[in-house]
Amino acid sequence: MRAEWIVVDNASGDGSVEMVRREFPRVTLIENAANRFFAVAANQAIARSMGRYVLTLNSDAEVFPGTLPALVEYLDRHSDVGAVTTQMVRPDGRLQRTCARFPSYPLLLLDYTFLGLLLSGRRRRLRRWAWYADWDRKTEREVEVAPGSFILARQAVLRSVGAYDERLRLYFTDDDWCQRLQRAGFELMYSPLGRVIHAEGSSSRQIRPLARRIYFEDLRSYTAKYFGDRRAGWLGFLSAPTRWGMDVTAALRGH
Repeated sequence: MRAEWIVVDNASGDGSVEMVRREFPRVTLIENAANRFFAVAANQAIARSMGRYVLTLNSDAEVFPGTLPALVEYLDRHSDVGAVTTQMVRPDGRLQRTCARFPSYPLLLLDYTFLGLLLSGRRRRLRRWAWYADWDRKTEREVEVAPGSFILARQAVLRSVGAYDERLRLYFTDDDWCQRLQRAGFELMYSPLGRVIHAEGSSSRQIRPLARRIYFEDLRSYTAKYFGDRRAGWLGFLSAPTRWGMDVTAALRGH
């Protein structure tokens, strides 16, 4: 299988650029002078890509041999599918429960505010529904949201629905893109044909305080986009104690 590889370096400063140049001279390398975060970096790579299919892959993910050929063949056989993802496992081999339904406003309130404590039973039921609790991730199915750490999409679909919304810098980028994909009439599928090791969160752990701030900024931006400014304002107000609590806990732990 022929492929082009594009690496975007967000000012890593750890020797990654030199390593890529030395060990992978055929890779297209994009160097950013500052950390431009996920959405911008992914869009830079997408804009340079020329292939029929485009894979967005996080730096904390490792693809098992045979995964890409299997998923490319899957898209070749299913012309109605706009994008596909596959099973992800943790470094210790445990299966990750990826993919979900689009987040509803009630679930956002229950997840990020004190209302989740008051209505814990309701929150638990909604989360089971949102995360496909009755599905073992070993079978193929259509999903609403795929993890942005591994999405294989048609180039034509990306041109049709657009790439990532750069107002969402690190989080909810996949929720937003998958929603636009399906509103445009394309299917998003999960196929167990491949396998990816995902050390979830290892990249953002390097910038923890900033990542927490961006998380809640992206949460507000996503909420405003799909539920309106008023609801986003209420969520921001009600989630402030949660945000402060996370900051205090992190400070006590030295993060």
